[in-house]
Amino acid sequence: QAALKIAPDDARVHYTLGQYHLKQIGLNSEHAEQAVYRFNKALTLSPEHNEALVGRALAWHAMGRSEKALEDIGELEKRNQEVNPSFKRSVIEAIRRKHEEKTASPSAQRPEGHQAAVKDAAPSR
Repeated sequence: QAALKIAPDDARVHYTLGQYHLKQIGLNSEHAEQAVYRFNKALTLSPEHNEALVGRALAWHAMGRSEKALEDIGELEKRNQEVNPSFKRSVIEAIRRKHEEKTASPSAQRPEGHQAAVKDAAPSR
């Protein structure tokens, strides 16, 4: 935090703080949000900071926001940066599972009151 007072516009400082928060995610979920914030700040100050993009992808994934992580992976690949294949598979698998969960539960997709409307519309015997 002292480094922020000395160099608030240094992307490396924000990246380092993002890394700190990334390592602390298991202790408190707020660390993931702080990691994303710091990596975003680093990328704002230095858009070509590929390590911050990797860190942000890891933080998004840890937060369960794998779609955002996949966007960052896509950006890294556009920049011809290598992405750990295991991490990419893990992100894609998380997205697939989330999609399956949404489609497996029909009641999760029905609007509230749907059952009552269907029951009222059903012919009586």
